[in-house]
Amino acid sequence: NGEIYNYKELKKELEISGYDFKTSSDTEVLYNCILHFGIERFTSHLIGMFAIVCYRPITKELFLIRDQLGIKPLYFTEIGSYIFFSSEIKAFKYLKLKLNKNKIIEYLSLGTNIGADTIYKNTFSVLPGQSIKISLNLKKEKISYFKLIDTFQKSKTFNHHELFDLLVKTIKMHTRSDVKYGCQFSGGLDSSLIASFVSRLESEKIKGFSVLVNHGLLNENKYQKSLSQKIGLERTEIIFGIEEFVNKSL
Repeated sequence: NGEIYNYKELKKELEISGYDFKTSSDTEVLYNCILHFGIERFTSHLIGMFAIVCYRPITKELFLIRDQLGIKPLYFTEIGSYIFFSSEIKAFKYLKLKLNKNKIIEYLSLGTNIGADTIYKNTFSVLPGQSIKISLNLKKEKISYFKLIDTFQKSKTFNHHELFDLLVKTIKMHTRSDVKYGCQFSGGLDSSLIASFVSRLESEKIKGFSVLVNHGLLNENKYQKSLSQKIGLERTEIIFGIEEFVNKSL
C-alpha cells in the first residue's frame, strides 16, 4: 500500500543492471528492487510512503515493513499459530480482540496511539522506519532501518539556492501522477509554499480545496484568497459555522 516517488530513477538503475519491465507501475519496480538489493537492504533506496508485506519462501520468513515517517499504517496481531496483518486496524474487528482501555483513552485524547501498542490487546503497529521479520515459529526480529532523530544530528548548512533546488526536486517527484491532483490549501506556510511551487511546475491551473471556519480569528479566508489569486489556484471553499465545525470535530 502506498507510493514510491523515486520509482522512475530506480527503474533506470535496474534496467542498466539487466532487469526487464512489463509495466510502468511502481509496484513492479519495488518487486525488482527487493530482488536486486535484498529484502534487508532495499528500503534504503526508497523515497515514498508505503506499507509492505513480503514473504521469502526459501527461508519461510514474513517481512512487515513501514515507511520511514510512518505515513502509511501497518498493523498485525497474533492468534494461536496465525499472524494477521492489515493496513487498517478495523480489518481485525471480526477476530474478537479484547480492548486495551488505556490505549483507547490515549487515542481519544491525542487522535493516535504512541508506540506500537494499539486500542486492541496483543495487536501492534509496525513503527515508522521499522521492518519486522517473522519466522515460521512466529519468532519476531525487529529492525529499525531509519530513525528520524538521526537526521537532526547531521550538521549541514544550506544556502537558499540549495534549499530552493531541493524543494523543486522533491515536489516534482511527489507530484508524479497518472491522474489529476489537487491541493488541500489552508493558507498556512506549508500548503502555501507547496501550492506556489506546484503552480510554477504545472502548465495548467491547479485545483485546490480550502476548509473555512466562518468565525473571527479562525477564518483564514483572506490568506487563502490572496495567495490563490496570485498563483492562479482554482479553489473550492468548504465553509463551516463555528457550531457545525465543533460538532463535526467531536
